[in-house]
Amino acid sequence: MIYSDDAFNNNPIKIFKRILQLTDMIIPVLGEKEAKDIHEYVNNNLKNRDVQLLNEYMNLVDIMGRIFKTGKLYSSLKSEGKMQIMASTLESVINELKAGGNVHPEDMKVLEDYYNVDIKGQLNTLIRDDIATNQKEILDVKYHSIITPMISKIVLYTITDPDKIHTIINRLKNVYFDAGFHYIFLYPADRTTFYVEKDEYTQTVKDFKSMALENDLAPDMNYKVLPKEQIPKDLLKYRVWVRYNATKAQDEYYAKLKDILLKNKGKYILKQQRYFVK
Repeated sequence: MIYSDDAFNNNPIKIFKRILQLTDMIIPVLGEKEAKDIHEYVNNNLKNRDVQLLNEYMNLVDIMGRIFKTGKLYSSLKSEGKMQIMASTLESVINELKAGGNVHPEDMKVLEDYYNVDIKGQLNTLIRDDIATNQKEILDVKYHSIITPMISKIVLYTITDPDKIHTIINRLKNVYFDAGFHYIFLYPADRTTFYVEKDEYTQTVKDFKSMALENDLAPDMNYKVLPKEQIPKDLLKYRVWVRYNATKAQDEYYAKLKDILLKNKGKYILKQQRYFVK
């Protein structure tokens, strides 16, 4: 699975790890030297303490937000003091980030306010219905529209040579573009329908059911191609890579790529797995 620059900007820490996985899969194509350079660059940035703390912050607020949506689980974890332990850990992460001095004060305030106002506010709410009422604002709106972009913004100015990551992403994408792969955006509208975001590639697909069948994408669903602006903004968005109606040159490169990977599967990591990214 290849990720775009947009995907990196939405969740750079996750994409760093996925880049390592993908690089391992195509070492024979990249060559040992280039693969080693990618590994060193990514691993050095993953060792960055600010990046580690931002990752921990993101994971904690995500987990806590999801727990707030539950009934018995939330009550049980709170009565056992485990929610308070997570909150205390989150506070320690914030304090260490702030003490490091690398996060801009105005950005740090956003992270602190989310913890002090929203997370702690939920922990101090005693009525279960209040939690259910407020959680959508906290998890679905603020987390995705404010916290995730802020984490990404901070990561991008704290890592080493941020421009290099986009060069790496494009290099990896081109390997798969050359083999005939394209990504499309799917939005589940209901139990029987997917909206497909219209772009240059989807306009060339005449039979989406055939494409779905070829790529194991639920061929029994209805696929409706719409311009992005016509797709409801509250729907989940999935980036899916497909291979369909490839050119002769792409088929030849794909065969070569598969041959290289299969010959080296005992030496390198080879996983035939489809990743879906929200």
